[in-house]
Amino acid sequence: MLATRFLILFSMVQMIILGAQSNTRAQPLRSKVEVDCGVFHNNSDGSWTLRHETTVNEGIYGFVLKPGTFRRNDANVFGYDLTRVLEQDCLNGRQKQ
Repeated sequence: MLATRFLILFSMVQMIILGAQSNTRAQPLRSKVEVDCGVFHNNSDGSWTLRHETTVNEGIYGFVLKPGTFRRNDANVFGYDLTRVLEQDCLNGRQKQ
């Protein structure tokens, strides 16, 4: 009975230690979402209009967006608000060439 409890306790400690070691991330702290600023139009009310279908990329992944108007918090792309990504990349002069 004592041996069984010791074995269970030892197994739990091992899982905690090994789980903590494998929790390191190889990903950068801030991912970069790539948008083609040329297909978006910034409206006077702060919204953005997509003229035709486009792909938004992050690393090897792509997300297809259909034409439409996007306001803040309307579209979430790879965990980022699309409007904020557009403001950051397209309004601040860091356009994708």
